[in-house]
Amino acid sequence: MIFKLLRHMLFLILIFILDYVFIFLSMQKYKNNISSSCLECSLERDIFIYLIIGISVFYILFIVLSMIIKKKYYLYGAIIISLLSLFYYVDYVIFVDRVSSWSTYCIEEIFREILMGSYIYIPIVLLTYIILVKLLLIR
Repeated sequence: MIFKLLRHMLFLILIFILDYVFIFLSMQKYKNNISSSCLECSLERDIFIYLIIGISVFYILFIVLSMIIKKKYYLYGAIIISLLSLFYYVDYVIFVDRVSSWSTYCIEEIFREILMGSYIYIPIVLLTYIILVKLLLIR
């Protein structure tokens, strides 16, 4: 039981580091934009806060999904989709906070801008998610 908990903690720490790096890379061109929710907050702080909250929600979701979904491959897919959603959601929140709140963007433009900023990193993140989930989370 303790070994399983340690694997889960290692998984969450590695996901946090991976997401932090790639979200920072995908949103770095907005680093000097002022946040609409906190005028003196840095991009790094925003990413940190949103990821802590997002990973906490993800872990609760993982526990619930692991109780509901009994087939290993369905659980595996649900976890990967949840992690990609977390990555995209944090990108979305940062973009809305730093860019679209200061101008006029429709929802399609917001999604397009976020995708254009992160499309290079999504395959790398996806592959790393698959490896980490296989090695540390689902056995």
